[in-house]
Amino acid sequence: MTTGSGSSRTRDSESAQRLRLAVTVVIVLSVIGIAGGLLFSRGEGLSAGDVGLLLVPATVGLLIVALVFRPRAGRGRPPVSVEPGVQDAVVRALDNGGTTDPRIDALARQNAEWETGRGWFIGLTGAGAALQAGAAVFRAVVDDNWFQVGLSVLLAVCFGLTCWTAVKGRRRALRYLAGG
Repeated sequence: MTTGSGSSRTRDSESAQRLRLAVTVVIVLSVIGIAGGLLFSRGEGLSAGDVGLLLVPATVGLLIVALVFRPRAGRGRPPVSVEPGVQDAVVRALDNGGTTDPRIDALARQNAEWETGRGWFIGLTGAGAALQAGAAVFRAVVDDNWFQVGLSVLLAVCFGLTCWTAVKGRRRALRYLAGG
Protein backbone atom coordinates (compact mmCIF):
# COMPACT_ATOMS: atom_id res chain seq x y z
CA MET A 1 0.00 0.00 0.00
CA THR A 2 1.45 3.37 -0.97
CA THR A 3 1.18 6.38 1.26
CA GLY A 4 1.49 8.98 -1.45
CA SER A 5 4.17 10.96 0.37
CA GLY A 6 6.18 11.30 -2.84
CA SER A 7 3.28 12.98 -4.60
CA SER A 8 2.77 15.20 -1.55
CA ARG A 9 6.38 16.37 -1.70
CA THR A 10 6.09 17.01 -5.43
CA ARG A 11 2.88 18.97 -4.88
CA ASP A 12 4.54 21.00 -2.08
CA SER A 13 7.52 21.70 -4.34
CA GLU A 14 5.25 22.80 -7.17
CA SER A 15 3.27 24.96 -4.76
CA ALA A 16 6.47 26.61 -3.50
CA GLN A 17 7.59 27.25 -7.09
CA ARG A 18 4.23 28.81 -7.98
CA LEU A 19 4.41 30.98 -4.87
CA ARG A 20 7.92 32.19 -5.73
CA LEU A 21 6.80 32.93 -9.27
CA ALA A 22 3.74 34.87 -8.05
CA VAL A 23 5.80 36.94 -5.61
CA THR A 24 8.40 37.64 -8.30
CA VAL A 25 5.68 38.77 -10.72
CA VAL A 26 4.14 41.05 -8.06
CA ILE A 27 7.51 42.62 -7.28
CA VAL A 28 8.46 43.10 -10.93
CA LEU A 29 5.06 44.62 -11.79
CA SER A 30 5.31 46.92 -8.75
CA VAL A 31 8.75 48.13 -9.78
CA ILE A 32 7.60 48.66 -13.38
CA GLY A 33 4.49 50.52 -12.18
CA ILE A 34 6.53 52.74 -9.87
CA ALA A 35 9.11 53.47 -12.54
CA GLY A 36 6.42 54.20 -15.13
CA GLY A 37 4.54 56.46 -12.74
CA LEU A 38 7.70 58.34 -11.92
CA LEU A 39 8.62 58.74 -15.59
CA PHE A 40 5.20 60.08 -16.51
CA SER A 41 4.99 62.31 -13.44
CA ARG A 42 8.29 64.06 -14.12
CA GLY A 43 6.54 66.17 -16.73
CA GLU A 44 4.03 67.29 -14.08
CA GLY A 45 6.66 69.28 -12.24
CA LEU A 46 7.22 66.97 -9.29
CA SER A 47 10.26 67.80 -7.24
CA ALA A 48 12.81 65.25 -6.06
CA GLY A 49 11.17 65.34 -2.61
CA ASP A 50 7.79 64.50 -4.11
CA VAL A 51 9.32 61.60 -6.02
CA GLY A 52 10.93 60.38 -2.79
CA LEU A 53 7.58 60.54 -1.02
CA LEU A 54 6.06 58.45 -3.80
CA LEU A 55 8.71 55.80 -3.25
CA VAL A 56 8.07 55.43 0.51
CA PRO A 57 4.67 53.64 0.34
CA ALA A 58 5.84 51.56 -2.62
CA THR A 59 8.94 50.45 -0.72
CA VAL A 60 6.90 49.65 2.39
CA GLY A 61 4.49 47.61 0.26
CA LEU A 62 7.32 45.64 -1.31
CA LEU A 63 8.82 44.97 2.12
CA ILE A 64 5.47 43.70 3.38
CA VAL A 65 5.19 41.37 0.39
CA ALA A 66 8.75 40.13 1.00
CA LEU A 67 8.07 39.51 4.71
CA VAL A 68 4.69 37.85 4.31
CA PHE A 69 5.68 35.60 1.43
CA ARG A 70 9.18 34.66 2.57
CA PRO A 71 9.84 30.94 2.33
CA ARG A 72 9.56 29.10 5.65
CA ALA A 73 8.51 25.72 6.96
CA GLY A 74 4.81 25.03 7.36
CA ARG A 75 3.70 27.27 4.53
CA GLY A 76 1.14 26.35 1.93
CA ARG A 77 -2.27 24.86 2.19
CA PRO A 78 -3.58 23.08 5.26
CA PRO A 79 -3.24 19.31 5.15
CA VAL A 80 -6.34 17.69 3.71
CA SER A 81 -7.38 14.18 2.83
CA VAL A 82 -8.96 13.07 -0.39
CA GLU A 83 -10.82 10.26 1.34
CA PRO A 84 -14.52 11.00 1.89
CA GLY A 85 -15.38 11.91 5.44
CA VAL A 86 -11.80 12.14 6.71
CA GLN A 87 -11.63 15.92 6.62
CA ASP A 88 -14.96 16.12 8.46
CA ALA A 89 -13.54 13.76 11.10
CA VAL A 90 -10.46 15.99 11.43
CA VAL A 91 -12.65 19.06 11.95
CA ARG A 92 -14.73 17.18 14.55
CA ALA A 93 -11.54 16.08 16.33
CA LEU A 94 -10.30 19.67 16.44
CA ASP A 95 -13.66 20.87 17.74
CA ASN A 96 -13.94 18.10 20.35
CA GLY A 97 -10.31 18.29 21.45
CA GLY A 98 -9.37 14.74 20.48
CA THR A 99 -10.21 11.45 18.80
CA THR A 100 -9.55 7.77 19.32
CA ASP A 101 -8.47 7.12 15.72
CA PRO A 102 -4.67 7.58 15.49
CA ARG A 103 -4.80 8.41 11.78
CA ILE A 104 -7.35 11.19 12.34
CA ASP A 105 -5.35 12.39 15.34
CA ALA A 106 -2.19 12.64 13.22
CA LEU A 107 -4.04 14.62 10.53
CA ALA A 108 -5.66 16.85 13.16
CA ARG A 109 -2.26 17.53 14.77
CA GLN A 110 -0.79 18.36 11.36
CA ASN A 111 -3.69 20.72 10.67
CA ALA A 112 -3.36 22.31 14.13
CA GLU A 113 0.40 22.85 13.66
CA TRP A 114 -0.29 24.49 10.31
CA GLU A 115 -2.92 26.73 11.88
CA THR A 116 -0.61 27.88 14.70
CA GLY A 117 1.95 29.03 12.14
CA ARG A 118 -0.43 31.66 10.77
CA GLY A 119 0.17 34.37 13.35
CA TRP A 120 1.33 36.67 10.57
CA PHE A 121 -2.17 36.49 9.06
CA ILE A 122 -3.76 37.57 12.33
CA GLY A 123 -1.36 40.50 12.56
CA LEU A 124 -1.93 41.50 8.95
CA THR A 125 -5.72 41.44 9.14
CA GLY A 126 -5.69 43.16 12.55
CA ALA A 127 -3.49 45.92 11.18
CA GLY A 128 -5.80 46.26 8.17
CA ALA A 129 -8.83 46.59 10.46
CA ALA A 130 -7.12 49.21 12.60
CA LEU A 131 -5.94 51.22 9.59
CA GLN A 132 -9.36 51.21 7.96
CA ALA A 133 -11.08 52.15 11.22
CA GLY A 134 -8.66 55.06 11.58
CA ALA A 135 -9.26 56.05 7.98
CA ALA A 136 -13.02 56.01 8.54
CA VAL A 137 -12.71 58.30 11.57
CA PHE A 138 -10.31 60.60 9.73
CA ARG A 139 -12.55 60.80 6.68
CA ALA A 140 -15.62 61.44 8.82
CA VAL A 141 -13.91 64.32 10.64
CA VAL A 142 -11.91 65.92 7.81
CA ASP A 143 -13.74 64.97 4.64
CA ASP A 144 -17.36 65.22 3.74
CA ASN A 145 -17.34 62.19 1.42
CA TRP A 146 -19.58 59.73 3.24
CA PHE A 147 -19.20 57.13 0.50
CA GLN A 148 -15.50 56.77 1.36
CA VAL A 149 -16.34 56.71 5.06
CA GLY A 150 -18.77 53.86 4.41
CA LEU A 151 -16.21 51.95 2.36
CA SER A 152 -13.62 52.33 5.11
CA VAL A 153 -16.09 51.10 7.72
CA LEU A 154 -17.02 48.14 5.53
CA LEU A 155 -13.35 47.24 5.01
CA ALA A 156 -12.64 47.60 8.73
CA VAL A 157 -15.51 45.24 9.56
CA CYS A 158 -14.40 42.70 6.93
CA PHE A 159 -10.78 42.78 8.13
CA GLY A 160 -11.94 42.52 11.73
CA LEU A 161 -14.19 39.52 11.09
CA THR A 162 -11.45 37.77 9.12
CA CYS A 163 -9.01 38.43 11.96
CA TRP A 164 -11.46 37.13 14.57
CA THR A 165 -12.05 33.95 12.55
CA ALA A 166 -8.29 33.36 12.32
CA VAL A 167 -7.90 33.99 16.07
CA LYS A 168 -10.64 31.45 16.84
CA GLY A 169 -9.00 28.88 14.56
CA ARG A 170 -5.62 29.44 16.17
CA ARG A 171 -7.08 29.11 19.68
CA ARG A 172 -8.80 25.88 18.69
CA ALA A 173 -5.51 24.53 17.27
CA LEU A 174 -3.52 25.51 20.36
CA ARG A 175 -6.14 23.92 22.60
CA TYR A 176 -5.94 20.70 20.56
CA LEU A 177 -2.13 20.59 20.67
CA ALA A 178 -2.08 21.27 24.42
CA GLY A 179 -4.64 18.58 25.15
CA GLY A 180 -2.63 15.69 23.76
